[in-house]
Amino acid sequence: MKICLPIVVFVLVLFSLQTIVGSEPNMPANQKKLPAFFNSAQELNDFLKQQKLPADVEVASTKSGSYCFVFAYPYSGMDTTDLYCYVKEGDMLGLYLTATLFRTPPKKAKVSVDGDFVDVICKEKLVLKISQPPPRDSK
Repeated sequence: MKICLPIVVFVLVLFSLQTIVGSEPNMPANQKKLPAFFNSAQELNDFLKQQKLPADVEVASTKSGSYCFVFAYPYSGMDTTDLYCYVKEGDMLGLYLTATLFRTPPKKAKVSVDGDFVDVICKEKLVLKISQPPPRDSK
């Protein structure tokens, strides 16, 4: 009986943690269905605050386009940052790509403009080099 009691306590603690974490309002952005389009970086920032999603928003402009980056955390683990890259298209910001930056704790990722590209830097190392999406085919 002495062996069973620690196992039962362990299972109850795990169940309790899962219930607590599962009921948190700060769910991953993809579970919150982060919209694919926003009118502005301010609207995107306001949405994140309204949804209580801990994230940093950075805007970057290159010679060929404007970007809005969301660094959201800690959804995939305590040392992981989720990246959402929006690109200005007409009067809107459209979701261009998402990435999971492993071994990147909160506030350790940043963007840097390099000509027509935007570099995503984590811990002083280049992890992504992003360019504008190709133009739409005209029909």
